[in-house]
Amino acid sequence: MFHRVSLVSVLLAATAWCQTPISDPPPPFAEFAAAFGKAHHVESDPANFDVQAFFVREAVFERVGPFDLIYPRTGLESKPRQEELRAMASCIIELEALWLEWFGTGASAEAARADLALLKRWLATGRPQPAKLSDPKLGVLDFFAASDKERDAAARVTAVFQDGTALGYKPKTETRMQILLAPTRKEFLEFVAFFGWADPDHRAAFWDNGAIRWTECFWNAIQVLSLEDPAGKMDLAHPWDGTSMNLKWATGAVEHVSTRSAHSLCTTFFGYALDPAFESGMCQNTSIALYGRNNARSGGSGRGNSVDGISMFVPGGQKSGGRLPGYSADSPWRATAGSDWFVKPLRTSQRVASKDASSGKEKTSTFEVTATDNVKKLFVRAPFLGDAAANKEVPAKEFLPDYLEFFRAYKSCFVHWLFEEGAGKSGKPSRDKFAELLRLVASSPEGARFEDLLSKAYGLPWSGADPKPENLEWTFLNWLSHQK
Repeated sequence: MFHRVSLVSVLLAATAWCQTPISDPPPPFAEFAAAFGKAHHVESDPANFDVQAFFVREAVFERVGPFDLIYPRTGLESKPRQEELRAMASCIIELEALWLEWFGTGASAEAARADLALLKRWLATGRPQPAKLSDPKLGVLDFFAASDKERDAAARVTAVFQDGTALGYKPKTETRMQILLAPTRKEFLEFVAFFGWADPDHRAAFWDNGAIRWTECFWNAIQVLSLEDPAGKMDLAHPWDGTSMNLKWATGAVEHVSTRSAHSLCTTFFGYALDPAFESGMCQNTSIALYGRNNARSGGSGRGNSVDGISMFVPGGQKSGGRLPGYSADSPWRATAGSDWFVKPLRTSQRVASKDASSGKEKTSTFEVTATDNVKKLFVRAPFLGDAAANKEVPAKEFLPDYLEFFRAYKSCFVHWLFEEGAGKSGKPSRDKFAELLRLVASSPEGARFEDLLSKAYGLPWSGADPKPENLEWTFLNWLSHQK
């Protein structure tokens, strides 16, 4: 079963670390919830509320591989909403196809990739059917007028993800993750408020002042993703003001959705067995593989985080919590937007640190981070991963935003290196070893330590205080030092 408390704990931890403090008055969550319930004909009390029946009635609801995709029916008479639904459904299809390309096994995976390619081609030209919005049940296949050919393909894809034949292992949980898309900030905050109404025991986790900066929240197995960023300058009188994720780049929204949905893929197949930093890097890299970049706000110190930050493990992070100032998503660590897997900004920082006498003797392990005044500098030294980094001293608060951005890039680059070079040979041997690691994680009993499984798969410790004895993190640092 999926555990609500653990997800709420993640939400609370991330909120505490990654959000700018919000002054009173708090958003009117009770009013949001009441208005939402009235608009959507919710007449029951929380104890009798059937959320799944609600989604079937009020949203386009479709099984897509291991996910349920949910998009509100409201506004689907308009072309912009229709095209947004098309883009988001295509994003999920592309994500699943990439997962099978990376980690699939045998003829079943190849057949599923062919089915997903068929669905992607159909969806690109499928004609919206707004007249069907009054149907009691409506899915993406219905709305874009799928034929039996597309329906059969979708059913086969769902089956091979569920029975384990596509990946070589079954989902860890029988509960299907559901991706609920909120097209606007207002709709996102209404869902946040409404889930707080529907779950009185955890209402405080949702009716939180920091919610006006979230771009994601969870309720049970439902992952709610906002398709707009919070406004750059918050107006507490209008907390629902938002900015298009595609404002600066056409793939902004799908970068966000693919990255965050990949976390739900990990939860589906591995539960909580993956190390959070490893998982975060792998999920960030899905967007880079699909769209050539990842500049989504999540994963660093950018405004609007709701899951990463300390909950995804920041080396040296204080478990007792605290708040961080907001930080621009356009930091130097994002200069390449991840198009090079963040090699250039990491190598630049590593090179600068290596030339400073105060950085220490080990030149490949040290990086420079900058204070919020953009003047003061600090050198931070590996290890940053695994048990070896568990007791690192946290940098001063003025350096934490840049440190979070550094670590976002570092996670992504390390996982990319492991995927492409980690077995000692570039390309397929390393990719096969990476897939072998995930199969080992998926098949291990609950409570198995990821770090032990990683060492078993690769024959080396994940990290250590020094390059000797040999370990994966310091091998990565040496590789990075030879990049341009």
